[in-house]
Amino acid sequence: NLFLKILGKRPDGYHELDTVMAKVDLFDTLRLEVPSQPGLITLRCRWDDPDGLCARSVIPEDERNLVVKAAMALREYVRRPELGIHAQLIKRIPAEAGLGGGSSDAAATLVGLNKIWKLNLPDQSLHEIAASLGSDINFFLSPTSLAVCSGRGERIALVPDFFPFDAVIIKPPGGLSTKEVFSAYHDAHETTSFSSQDLLTHLGGPLSEWSRFLFNSLQAPASACDADVRKILKHLSLLPNTHGIMTGSGSACVAFTSNTEEAIRLAAHLRSQHLGDLYTVRSTL
Repeated sequence: NLFLKILGKRPDGYHELDTVMAKVDLFDTLRLEVPSQPGLITLRCRWDDPDGLCARSVIPEDERNLVVKAAMALREYVRRPELGIHAQLIKRIPAEAGLGGGSSDAAATLVGLNKIWKLNLPDQSLHEIAASLGSDINFFLSPTSLAVCSGRGERIALVPDFFPFDAVIIKPPGGLSTKEVFSAYHDAHETTSFSSQDLLTHLGGPLSEWSRFLFNSLQAPASACDADVRKILKHLSLLPNTHGIMTGSGSACVAFTSNTEEAIRLAAHLRSQHLGDLYTVRSTL
């Protein structure tokens, strides 16, 4: 999230959002195979970084996982209980980090099963299922790298122009629950009059221009909940030519740089500070 502003609470209990989301080249790998037993939906997960902090996170392999939820929701949508799948998920995107890892996995599941099960559902149907599962899945179904998302995040306005950027993601040892962070949010945390359009207007220019529009309403409540988030953001604020923000509901923070070389140098410095797992990323086409 380059920008995430909470506009208020909705009657359904969710929050109304104005957010700019961008895709980067950090990804999980999902393999889908039709099982020999009809109607069987199974999932196996493993981390690709067995020595990293994220590998300590246990990824559920049952109905709590969005891959399984997406498969079950799609099967129910078409009323085909005999359909089954065996999924193997190799995780690289940190969990409980605000990076949309589970949402992107769910989107990949919907797209993949629509082909494997030969359902030929239109994009509109996949988006309908996605919206029933979570707030960010629709974005990962969209063809664009950048979008303004509204509602609870499920309404997507594509941004056709591509604005490349380099960044370093810092994932501290602990994770944060989305529900916990939203529960800790209150109106007093809101501190900007900017909107997503203010950011988009300047996004094609130098980092020094558009970085002042980076904003996240959830950063203050997340910082109050997690000392590691506070430590990372404070450290980034003291570095020259570095612009940091927490993404989503945390706990990952992102430091934006002007080019790839700066991102590599910044990652080397941050690694020496032992702030957590580091990922040097670039926005995707």
